[in-house]
Amino acid sequence: MDIHGIISQSGFEFQKQVFILNLLQLVNASFIVYEGMDDIEISEDYFPISSIVSTNNNRLIQVKSGDVTLQILEKIFMNWLLNFDIAKEYVCYIENVLEDDYKTETFINNILDKVSKSSRKRSDSILKRLYIVYSTDKNSFVNNLKHLINSAKFVVTDKDKLLKDIFNVFVVNYSNDGSSDFTQKERFEEFNRVINEKLSKALYFKTKFKFTFSDLFNVLSDINSKISKDSYEVNYTEFKDRKRELLNRILSRNTRAVRQLRLVDSKEVFIIEGLTQQLFYEDLRDYYINMGKDIEISNIELNANINFNDVKEELISNEDVITPAKLFYRTIKRDIRSPLFRNDSGQYLFYKKGCYIHLTDDGVEDSVSISWGIDDEE
Repeated sequence: MDIHGIISQSGFEFQKQVFILNLLQLVNASFIVYEGMDDIEISEDYFPISSIVSTNNNRLIQVKSGDVTLQILEKIFMNWLLNFDIAKEYVCYIENVLEDDYKTETFINNILDKVSKSSRKRSDSILKRLYIVYSTDKNSFVNNLKHLINSAKFVVTDKDKLLKDIFNVFVVNYSNDGSSDFTQKERFEEFNRVINEKLSKALYFKTKFKFTFSDLFNVLSDINSKISKDSYEVNYTEFKDRKRELLNRILSRNTRAVRQLRLVDSKEVFIIEGLTQQLFYEDLRDYYINMGKDIEISNIELNANINFNDVKEELISNEDVITPAKLFYRTIKRDIRSPLFRNDSGQYLFYKKGCYIHLTDDGVEDSVSISWGIDDEE
């Protein structure tokens, strides 16, 4: 089995975490740039590496997952040589402790020898680019390389530690407003989702990803305003994209909510949309219950149950034929009033519909449970 794709994905996740950690350490008027460097030189060896430039302290950061051999170390130092500036700080994040000694004359001579023999290499190869820069000044090449060898920092970490470090920096710098631990975790998850989405898009189009302190501040301000003890607002479309696998699992389990939706409309697209709205409401429901707003949630669901029964009574009193579809569509038009629902929000309709569908599912208290009809298993 070819595992290069799995290794590559793991490497990219490691690189993205390093990027996010340094992103959160930006200061005013600074910026950070992420650029994948896989295409510097085509090689039979798998060599995922990324370059991160941070203007906080003029850092040039490289990231390498997996084992770092002497050959890989050579390429790391070559990348730095191409961007050499004695005022810069050079840092490389790695997953495993370096086993080879790179602070030797042999290491220096090997790199020098490879660069010296690269005059016929392709013009975009790292060796040819170094040859063009340093071919007439061997002393500068050696001096710069020695400076890098003596001053470069190799930070050994792993994805779990990185995640903890990122969360701690996030809370201390940007979410230290007295919010609960649960709120901070929700904000952190949303922040990671937003940044990863932006970064993945840049990588897909093979472009550099630049983020300024101002960009960071705007993203965090938006998240903190949407997720607080009195507010919880998540984008429905983005939520739906994240829940596709879960939705398919729920559909295959044939829950009561699924069976009730099928009575209204048997089309799978309709059922999937209804389940998405249910999960969307339940996400908000879980958030506010963790905020200690159990009574407010109970009032929302009681309000929904009353609306449902009012619609049913109206149909009966008008001697109208009650069908699951008629009961469903007339019920979900009814507003649910609550301080937890922003009725002017673009997400309100999804939360409202999701609440009604939630009340048709298994495990709901009898006092608020509703049904569009009688399904085959009842």
